[in-house]
Amino acid sequence: MVHSVTKDGVEVDEATKKKVLGNADMIRISAMSDLNQALMIMYSLYPEFAPQNIAQIKSDKVVKVPVVLVQALCQRGVLHRVRGNFNQYRSDMQMAAALGSAFAQQELVDMNPIAQLNSEMLPEILAQLRHK
Repeated sequence: MVHSVTKDGVEVDEATKKKVLGNADMIRISAMSDLNQALMIMYSLYPEFAPQNIAQIKSDKVVKVPVVLVQALCQRGVLHRVRGNFNQYRSDMQMAAALGSAFAQQELVDMNPIAQLNSEMLPEILAQLRHK
């Protein structure tokens, strides 16, 4: 039997390791399926928030967005990122950001290294300007 030792010093045989990792993949697949189903239900209940209609929402108009919809988009986006599907990740985060998610907005900033650098430098620049 082949064993490996984790960083915590716990000895795990390879068969158990494969089973646990396989279960993690199955959990991610199940979670993705559940999120897709939740989004389909939300789009049927609130067609104005379907992907093809999000661009039509006026930014100057106050709109009550279902929290579940925004959370599902963010969660699905994170699962896409974990799977390496960065185009789908960006798409879900853009939709969630358009619906007002601060988390998704920050994720989009973090995806853009130049914007991230600018947001990190801005407070320093403003502080320097204040001291002049």
